[in-house]
Amino acid sequence: MKKVLVLFFAIICFASMAQNGRYLKLDGVDSNVSLGMDTLNTNWSVEAWVRGDDTVWRDSEVIIGGGYYSDFNIVDKLPVVIKNGKLHNTHSGATSPKKLDDKWQHIAVTCGASGTTLYINGEEVAHSEEVSSIIPGVVGADDSKESVFGGDIDELRIWRCKLSESAIKDWMKRPLTASHPEFKYIKGYYPFDEASSDVYLNWAANGPISFHARNDKMDYYGSSNITPTEICDNNEFTEGKRRIDLFNAVEIASEWDSPQGSTDQQIIKLRIALSGSKGASELTKMIFDLSQTTDMNDIDNISLYYTGSKPKSDVKDKIASFKPQEKIELDLSYNLNCGINYFLLTFDISDSAKWSNRLAATIESFSINNERHTPAKSNDFYAKQVTPAASDKSVLRVLQWNIWHGGVHVGQDGRAHIIDILKEVDADVITLQEAYGSQDRIAKELGFNLQTNSSGDNLALFSRYPIKKIPTNNAFKSNPAFITLPSGKDMYVNDCWLRYSYNPEYTCCYGSQGLDTDIWVAEDNDKPVADMVEIFKDDMSSYVKDDMVQLICGDFNSCSHLDWTERAKHLHYGYGKVEFPTSKLMYENGFVDSYRVVNPDEVTHQGSTYAVIYGQLQNSRIDFIYHKGAIKPMYSKIIRTSEEIDSVWASDHAAVYVIFQM
Repeated sequence: MKKVLVLFFAIICFASMAQNGRYLKLDGVDSNVSLGMDTLNTNWSVEAWVRGDDTVWRDSEVIIGGGYYSDFNIVDKLPVVIKNGKLHNTHSGATSPKKLDDKWQHIAVTCGASGTTLYINGEEVAHSEEVSSIIPGVVGADDSKESVFGGDIDELRIWRCKLSESAIKDWMKRPLTASHPEFKYIKGYYPFDEASSDVYLNWAANGPISFHARNDKMDYYGSSNITPTEICDNNEFTEGKRRIDLFNAVEIASEWDSPQGSTDQQIIKLRIALSGSKGASELTKMIFDLSQTTDMNDIDNISLYYTGSKPKSDVKDKIASFKPQEKIELDLSYNLNCGINYFLLTFDISDSAKWSNRLAATIESFSINNERHTPAKSNDFYAKQVTPAASDKSVLRVLQWNIWHGGVHVGQDGRAHIIDILKEVDADVITLQEAYGSQDRIAKELGFNLQTNSSGDNLALFSRYPIKKIPTNNAFKSNPAFITLPSGKDMYVNDCWLRYSYNPEYTCCYGSQGLDTDIWVAEDNDKPVADMVEIFKDDMSSYVKDDMVQLICGDFNSCSHLDWTERAKHLHYGYGKVEFPTSKLMYENGFVDSYRVVNPDEVTHQGSTYAVIYGQLQNSRIDFIYHKGAIKPMYSKIIRTSEEIDSVWASDHAAVYVIFQM
């Protein structure tokens, strides 16, 4: 009987723990759960439950850090740390008087007009009149192994306002819901309830750049394990049996264009987040508006799917199919789960769809248990268009992409994310940088020809057409080749990577105030310009004929003089015209910037490629496809979002895509 009772109470205990969800368990060694969130200016709050893995503390263990490329002179990159065991804010110097222990405790740091305040378990423990801006880029780390937090974090909440003491105290022991008095200011909400996940969802995400947490490691080549979650045992924080309520609902539009004749093309997703555990919810109606689609005849069919609780999922349950019209009302009866629910709308594109016509849909409203709601939307996305059919050989599709250490920065198999994107793009020629061991697998899965110096090298050139190698003395920076086109003519292609300047390093510190732009120009002349001059001299002049089509594609690690203008200074931290010499060198040698030809307005089409996963850096275009000869760019786009709507992007660089008319 005793064994039965023990088992019974164990089951009850486990059930109670399960109600509280899960927590994030950091190893104190190389955990690197990256948010990439953009700058929050002088009015913010961060709160979380934390527990140390013991009572021995290092000099500094980070709860929220800026992460890579956050060394701006206008922000505090270490806003929430534990300094020698005490809760601490770096900019203000505010520090709690007592050390934390190895038990669950709620911490909060708030900043606003009245200064910076620290709280532990809802009680104020320190205050300073100093205020700061922050970059909340990483959970439990910054940019070095020495400061990785050893312990557990749960219920991370990042706000665009200074929370009151009463709001912190009233809400710290219960899950966040839409009834929170400052709910409209929530920027990041991470319950960490996913088990063994590559991505931890930001429930507050809105728009194409979601700031979901990428599960990464600092030792990205030597570590295969990701930062796990475990069933929560925090008795102070309980889910309880609450009625299921709508937390929020967000519509996310696809930025990916669709070829003529393609099927099941993602258009929009609806992410419905439900909190609570008591009762049942049913999706009973959806109303779609397709009026922004250029021509309904471009669409053959429309389908609606339920796609599970993760952005990238094997779940795809078809709910309905229907023919296009400007307004569509669907009566439904579909059970919703507590937590995240994704619904996907897709189009089948007509063979005769007109190239460049817009494809669009929006959700006017949806109903849960017959109660009508309107989803949040974002206008910050690239419009979706029709592109030529995959079988059209009168065009050449070229993709340029730096895949960041071989695509190892998203979960246990980040390279699979890279390959999925490359397959969906379906380019004819692909130039990659930082391939680093991924190139053989990519070539095999794409079925493409590959040219690379070695299986672990930096540069990798892929083509569906035959490749003939051109010798080079610097394979790390230059990967030249002839590609034989279906016409039988050879085209010169160079897949290149140029050195970056150190002042500012790697274009990542332009956000600092008071910089001398003449230094940027001088250092670019010393590095990327010198590299390109060498490529022109050693890897082109002896091989290229005057009438030959030429492409130079790569990570130039330098911006363009066509982008940094007085008109666009508000997009570049207030810096106006900068005569970046690398782009000017390309034009002096007869090469043309394909993206800027198709998108000539540097304000409306900034075209940033670095760094798409860091919110504070999305304003530098350093990846280019330059062309020369009898080839015309008809279409060009920056690809910065995954082919699967709301999934995280797999690199720090966006990709550049150009369709040329031959």
